[in-house]
Amino acid sequence: MIKDTLNRYIWLVDTLAKAGEKGLTLQEISEKWEGNHEFSNGEGYPRRTFNNHRADLESVFGIIIDCNKSTNCYYISNRDELNNAKGFKKWLLDGISLRNVLNETESAKMHGRVLLEDVPSNSQFLPTIIGAMRENNTINILYQKFGDNLPCMHKNIQPYAIKIFKRRWYLLARNENEEFRIFALDRIHNVEVTDYSFELPDDFDAETFFSSFYGVFIPQDVEPQRVKIKVTSAQANYLRSLPIHHSQKEIEQTDRYSIFSFFVVITLDFIQELLTFSTHLEIIEPPTLRRQIKEIGKDLAKNNH
Repeated sequence: MIKDTLNRYIWLVDTLAKAGEKGLTLQEISEKWEGNHEFSNGEGYPRRTFNNHRADLESVFGIIIDCNKSTNCYYISNRDELNNAKGFKKWLLDGISLRNVLNETESAKMHGRVLLEDVPSNSQFLPTIIGAMRENNTINILYQKFGDNLPCMHKNIQPYAIKIFKRRWYLLARNENEEFRIFALDRIHNVEVTDYSFELPDDFDAETFFSSFYGVFIPQDVEPQRVKIKVTSAQANYLRSLPIHHSQKEIEQTDRYSIFSFFVVITLDFIQELLTFSTHLEIIEPPTLRRQIKEIGKDLAKNNH
């Protein structure tokens, strides 16, 4: 399960973080691993598994585990990353903090009192996909979209990045036609790593790629637009504490309302997020979005007449 895979990453980061700059030898790490029956079943930590986890932590989360050649001890060389993390990485590291708290508390007292959201994904494929990303190998995936009666095979898919959004994991990939596609992991039936390699562009950066989008819809040849919304002062507090997009700016504030601007590609994901503000929201611009929200409101009223 995806929870098990991430917990292993968390365990390794947590173990080395506690060891500090001195670090631990692979033998010491293996002994600690062996003592943690949640993962090890009483067995040691194979070097190959350790190296895979180490590589995944660097390539996916940017956490670098180096080895001191004079002592053969492994340590986290960019410990500042643990404090300055954001987004996906922060989500992982927040899990470390939670895990530390729970480990230091009697489990019987905490049972049933810490509730986490389930992430519905075929998570057994995550290590396979990450491995293919690390080696720049294409993959074949058997994928079934919502509404399709049968799954369809997509061959020689180039796995570029993975992203979690609204409790689902997604794969950003390029197909044989050089088109970007998004695949939800919970709709993948099978993944096969091929012997074919692909060249990831040197200038590709997943955060930059998604910077104009909210969510996972990535329409082709659509330019981002300036969006302005007006919300009540109460709703403005939520937007300030949890911005919905990195381009969000508060450009006007009064006792009764605030106006926020965004620079985004207007997608279904973004529109659905705006609709969560219900009657506390007014679209100022662009006019096309204002009309679109108005029509959605009419349809809702009609359906609930």
